[in-house]
Amino acid sequence: MSISIVERANALFAEVAPPKKYAESHRREICEAQKRSIEKIRVVSFNILFKLMEHKTDPKLSWDKRLPLVIQTIKDINPDILGVQECYQDQLKDIFEHLGGVYAYFTGDISEGELNAIFYKKELFEIVLGGEFPTSFHELPLDPKDDEIVSTVPDYLPPTLEPGRRLTLVNLVYKHTGRCFCVMNTHLTFHRINSRELQALYIENLAKRIFIPVILLGDFNTFPNLPETSLPFYDGDRIGSIFKRSLLYTRETSLLGHLGPIATGIKDFFRPLPSGPDAREPLVVLDQIYVSRSIQVILTATIPSERPHPSDHYPVLADILLDTA
Repeated sequence: MSISIVERANALFAEVAPPKKYAESHRREICEAQKRSIEKIRVVSFNILFKLMEHKTDPKLSWDKRLPLVIQTIKDINPDILGVQECYQDQLKDIFEHLGGVYAYFTGDISEGELNAIFYKKELFEIVLGGEFPTSFHELPLDPKDDEIVSTVPDYLPPTLEPGRRLTLVNLVYKHTGRCFCVMNTHLTFHRINSRELQALYIENLAKRIFIPVILLGDFNTFPNLPETSLPFYDGDRIGSIFKRSLLYTRETSLLGHLGPIATGIKDFFRPLPSGPDAREPLVVLDQIYVSRSIQVILTATIPSERPHPSDHYPVLADILLDTA
């Protein structure tokens, strides 16, 4: 794994913003944020790739082979809060065995199917119990029009194992400041295109009704509306516009910009050799982080990796500051 992006992200917030690169008002905002550097929170979204279809892939891509890479990637990035997608019970157990000294996690009262776990550093955060929207997990809505679509997909997973059906919600208090906030982690459905819009509307409505700052992590399967391409779907821009009615897209609002590649999916992951000098699809950003308007985004990054990759997705991060209210 190349950690140069992580190293750059760790250093950038401490540097003096160059006056020829930023307007004076922008530089002042950066300087004010730097005064609160001790309060910075690093949030990360990472689709770790389920192990349910390993019988159809190269044994070198098995979970046992990838687990050390996943753990090392997480340790290199050093998130304060981590949302993982395509995480099933045995994978969650494996990850926690390596990270449990530093992190606690929440999944909700479920043990089957995709868990969308939220890990958080025990020394920094505690779960807040109660409240109008308590810590919980949610079953996301599905549109029955999609049942016919998925019935034609070979080896489609049964409902109890199908990813893209749940959202995990945890309310945390930041011990440094006493500020409470909400973290949501989800994975929108893939083949169920009508359901994906319903799910985005459900999440947007939920976020709008929560009166503490919200951080939304997830793999949203957001393929852009580019009909001249052979992408499987064109609804990604529409999904993003739904979230943006209540939340900010971190990559577009970052004080210090974005580091690393734009794309978050690895196009050649299941191929024995790279398809070219740049095997990434530059247009597809599946993994994203959204936040409430009261949250200040310092920078965002996509963390690339070299073969062997830990997953078919790159992790994405956002360094943020909570509001002081």
